[in-house]
Amino acid sequence: MSKNITKDKILDAAQEVFTKKGFAGASISQIAKVAQINQSLIYHHFKSKEDLWICVKKYCVDEATKDFQAIRHDTLENFVQDLIDVRFSVYTHKSMRMLIHWQALEPDVSQFYHHNMPPHPLFDISTQVKALQKKKLIRQDQDYQVLSGLVFSLSSYVFFDFSNAYNLSKKQETAYKALACEVLIQSLKSKEHSNNDK
Repeated sequence: MSKNITKDKILDAAQEVFTKKGFAGASISQIAKVAQINQSLIYHHFKSKEDLWICVKKYCVDEATKDFQAIRHDTLENFVQDLIDVRFSVYTHKSMRMLIHWQALEPDVSQFYHHNMPPHPLFDISTQVKALQKKKLIRQDQDYQVLSGLVFSLSSYVFFDFSNAYNLSKKQETAYKALACEVLIQSLKSKEHSNNDK
């Protein structure tokens, strides 16, 4: 069995086990059993259970965003539309939502963030907001981190609201996306951009 096939098999098995049991409830032995491999093979590919959890989340994001090339930065409207589309494609993936909700139950979430693992380019809101501020497509009277928090909230929060995350119909998702785009465009618009609209 090739190295990549084995690694993908482990990631698929880990996604299944983590989704059902969460981080604390899952064990490496359970994942090895589902993958039908020797437990030592998991440690050959992943440093720890925490490392495997992080890689499973990245695996879900990569799978959900495989058809997205990049988020456009030519106009504010295109940036917002692409960003909302990308985030919805990830968060509407049931496994990803389950992983996020399980992770929220952990007492120390810092263990799930590797400082040596760069953020996914499609999900790196702060860098993208800074780039658009430099191009003067986004308002500059607010700190980029404040604006990034606003973008994150409007593009993601509906999936962190545990009572609604599993109950949204396609019609409601579409309506939320349209409203989130509208509010974000109005909130992020630079003064120069606003004056050009008049």
